[in-house]
Amino acid sequence: MKVIDASVAVRWFVQNELGRESALTILDEIKNNPAGFAVPDFFFLEMANVLSRLARSSEDLKAYIRGLFDLGFVQVRLGSRLLARAAEIAFKYKVSGYDALYVAVAESLEGKWITGDEKAHAKLKSMNHSVLV
Repeated sequence: MKVIDASVAVRWFVQNELGRESALTILDEIKNNPAGFAVPDFFFLEMANVLSRLARSSEDLKAYIRGLFDLGFVQVRLGSRLLARAAEIAFKYKVSGYDALYVAVAESLEGKWITGDEKAHAKLKSMNHSVLV
C-alpha cells in the first residue's frame, strides 16, 4: 500500500513544479489501481488549504476536492492508536505531526509513504516507510 502525501498531490495541480512528472506518473498509477493507495483523513483538509490559494473560484476549489475524492483512495480514519504512534514518531524523529501521521499510516498498512518533502524523508528514512519523489 502506498500512502500519498499532500506534497505529491499538489504537484498534480501546479505547472512547472519540481517533481511534477513523477507525481503525474503516480497519479496515473492511482487511476489504474486506487485500492493500492491510501490517504489519512486529514489529506483532504491539507489539500483544500493549499488548493484554496491556487483556485480561481470556490467552484474550482470544490471541483478540485471532488476530483481528489473521486480518485478512490483508501481513506484511513485516525484513531487513538494511530495518533499515539504518530506522537512517538514525531517526538523521536523531530518531524511535524502531519509527517508523523503519514508515516504511522504507512507503517500500519505495511506500506510506504510517498512524499516530496526531502527534509522529512531524510529524518524518517531509517524507519524504511518513506519514499522520496
